[in-house]
Amino acid sequence: MKHLSSVHWLVTGFLALAVGPGSAQPPAAVQRPVAIVGVTVVDGTGRSPQVGATVVVREGRIVAVGPVDQVSIPADADRIEGRGRYLIAGLWDTHVHLSALGRAGLPDLVRHGITSVRDLGGDLAAVRQWRDEGERGEWLSPRIRLAGPIVENAAWLARVRGLGVPGLSRGLDERIPVETEADAIRAVDSIAGLQVEVLKIRNAPRAAVYATLVKAARARGLLVAGHQPSRAIGLAAALAAGQRSIEHIEGLDELMSLPAGQRDSLARAYAAGEVWITPTLAASFGRFVPDSVTEARVVGTSGDPDLALVTPALRDFWKAQRELKAYDAPLEAYRTMVVGGLAGVRLLRAAGVKLMAGTDLGVLTLVPGASLHEELGFLVDSLGLSPLEAIQAATVEPARYFRQADSLGTVEPGRLADLVLLGADPLADIRNVRRVELVVLRGRVVWSRGRERP
Repeated sequence: MKHLSSVHWLVTGFLALAVGPGSAQPPAAVQRPVAIVGVTVVDGTGRSPQVGATVVVREGRIVAVGPVDQVSIPADADRIEGRGRYLIAGLWDTHVHLSALGRAGLPDLVRHGITSVRDLGGDLAAVRQWRDEGERGEWLSPRIRLAGPIVENAAWLARVRGLGVPGLSRGLDERIPVETEADAIRAVDSIAGLQVEVLKIRNAPRAAVYATLVKAARARGLLVAGHQPSRAIGLAAALAAGQRSIEHIEGLDELMSLPAGQRDSLARAYAAGEVWITPTLAASFGRFVPDSVTEARVVGTSGDPDLALVTPALRDFWKAQRELKAYDAPLEAYRTMVVGGLAGVRLLRAAGVKLMAGTDLGVLTLVPGASLHEELGFLVDSLGLSPLEAIQAATVEPARYFRQADSLGTVEPGRLADLVLLGADPLADIRNVRRVELVVLRGRVVWSRGRERP
């Protein structure tokens, strides 16, 4: 059987995996103010860094940002020395599959400065429970924004179910097949009833059904995320329908196949239409890692220290993905799509289209937390973003996507206090986002250097 998909081992996120063990202490009942003193603030707005600033947090929000001699520090505040350090807003990973990671891995996301995630499909009941536990302070977890069950082209789903891969059917049964416009309406009604924010389309149905699906989702207040629809639908139709974000770069090679004038016009229309691109470069580039290296990481013999972050659930998920590799696109064909996709994203970005940082956590062999840091480096090195633009792709742009830029994404008074203290300047080198010294989540210091795990 020929490959059925060119992206990420065929069916990223298809399994509902067991929750791994883990522990985290709930926060104290009384939330004391926090004052970070003398820090350099990279606030994410585009303004110049504020050197020698004090940031005060009270009751979960930032209440003051300003020069040390102009900010009053509450007498009962926990003071944190910020001299020689850099403060940014909490990071987002906007493309994760948390049920592949398991509950035990959530604290490690926080440890890497990831304070919010957009989960794009998996075991909804489990992830919803983890989200609620985090919000109640029962478990250390990023803020979790949820998509409903993944919507699939019914014919594609039937073919994949026929592959007979062990363990595959359980995850696929959670997905919603759509073939007709009536199916599309029913799918939207079902997903809207789950009180989620995002409808995720993976393999789009035919054009008329796709348009109905997206229109109905938007009418119910759902943000539509999905892979670039098939060439039979095309990028112009995705824009016209109102898809809010396009995930991965591979399908964006379509843009480069258009006549120059047409592609430039379409790029400008995308910028005007408020569509975000989530390139997931770490996942795409992982396809080019030699099989021997990938296998060593899967079985845990590579010696990579980051593998200590791999939960049993995630390792089992990686092992399941190996069974699907034979159905993936040939490597050179995939390379052509990636090269064309990179060119397409550069063109869209030049026109003003915004990017979001996401990893596709769950894919071979992305490590929780560390892969988001790697993604930010790829945004700079492969797409030409400045370090500030890469930081914004992981802070303010996701907040704008969710229409919450007045609450999240920047270091400003009135914003929710999700903050990351870095030991080196991320504007000098984006790789300094790895130098996490301390994390504030929901207004509390939940991790600091010297503690191996949150």
